[in-house]
Formats: sequence, structure tokens, C-alpha cells
Amino acid sequence: MEDNADCLPAPAVRPGRYRDGSKELPVQTIGKVVVVILAIWLVVSLLGFLLKGLFWLGVIGGIAFLVTAALGGTKSLRGKARGRRFDTRV
Repeated sequence: MEDNADCLPAPAVRPGRYRDGSKELPVQTIGKVVVVILAIWLVVSLLGFLLKGLFWLGVIGGIAFLVTAALGGTKSLRGKARGRRFDTRV
């Protein structure tokens, strides 16, 4: 059996090296990676801030609903105690 290694084309880039032949990652590529990581961090931070804010708005809304229901219930009970079901005044 013959060795066919001579017939294969040479790889465009040697293993372990970048296109320019160096073994180090170009500075522009590192800068792009840093920018992408910072963008992802910013999006995740804003999303967390918004979700936390929405949570507290929900808590405040729930408390306001309970207070309104309690006040409405006590006013309704006071009206029934007087014998009036509906207020007929305009």
C-alpha cells in the first residue's frame, strides 16, 4: 500500500497557528470578544433590573388591591347595617 500523504493538498493554516502564522490571538479579536461579553452582561443586568422592578410593582399592586377590597367590604357592611342596599342619591 502506498502512502497517499503526498497527494493531499497542504492545509491552508498549520495546526496550532492562526491565519497570519502567529500562535497568539490578534488584539482585534480579543477586543471583539470583550465587547460581546460586555454587551451580554449589559443585557442580562438590565433584564434582571426590570424583572426585579416588575416584581415589586406586583407586590405594591397586590397590597393596594387588598386595601381597596378591605375598605370596600367595610363600607358595604356599614351600608347593610343601616338597612340600605344601594345608595339612591344622585
